[in-house]
Amino acid sequence: MSQITKLNGSVTTTTFITSGTWTKRLGTKFITLIGFNGGGGGGAGRQGSSNSSAGGTGGPAGPSFFIQIPASSVGNTETVTVGAGGGGAIGQITSGTNGATGSPGGSTSFGNISAVTSATGGTGGTSGAGTGLQSAAYFGPLSGASVTSGAGSIANSGSNGTNSGNGTLIPFMPTGGGGGGGGRNNAIAFTGGNGGSIESTTTAILLAGGTGGTSSSINGTDGNNGTSVSNGSLFGGTGGGGGAGEGNTSSPGKGGKGGFPSGGGGGGGGSVNGVTSGAGGDGGNGMLIVIEFA
Repeated sequence: MSQITKLNGSVTTTTFITSGTWTKRLGTKFITLIGFNGGGGGGAGRQGSSNSSAGGTGGPAGPSFFIQIPASSVGNTETVTVGAGGGGAIGQITSGTNGATGSPGGSTSFGNISAVTSATGGTGGTSGAGTGLQSAAYFGPLSGASVTSGAGSIANSGSNGTNSGNGTLIPFMPTGGGGGGGGRNNAIAFTGGNGGSIESTTTAILLAGGTGGTSSSINGTDGNNGTSVSNGSLFGGTGGGGGAGEGNTSSPGKGGKGGFPSGGGGGGGGSVNGVTSGAGGDGGNGMLIVIEFA
């Protein structure tokens, strides 16, 4: 589905939230493309013994791209593909087994133009500490900045996804999910990591990531949706919060869903043997914006 969101004299903006066909307007001379791939799904936590059941890694944000081209370089019609967000991994039901990996996010493209990479799924929890996953934004042929999803941890809280837009990173790029908390160490319930936020150049939070789960509210919250270009600003979605690890009196939590567009899903919390681990959160769907200049 496409929607013409703004028609202002010589400038036309068309937003695709599902796949379709773009048709060039008469008199268009230049085109700006802003694309967001689907965000990666969060990994599930491990089910294992105490101190060896890490939470799942948050799914990475969907890579994004920004490019300006002459209208003569594309056809009168072009196929638009919008990538779906990757599904979060289901919780682990078998004792002594690592968590499953989340599904990758789909690629968004305009004809043969797309981001260089796509979002993988967040890795499942293991018996050791996890590693966050990177995602990047691209400007024309040059690679831009990157952000990293939160990692799951053993016998500790999941780490936060990194923030974008803090003066050195690209402000509109989406962010990754938070890592899942580790399974209980004695009576301790470990919290999930927060999803990455989008910051201003002065590090003020413009769009917060999802909050990691706790012993009293075990599931990570969903990331926030980005702002439409029609409002004069454009942000990607933020990452979902990681689920809390199993506590002495609480179950492992599920990762939150990544915000639209392209936020990464949160990782699921780890659990001890005999208890199903937390599932990963789904990644946010992608989007493509075409701006025509007559």
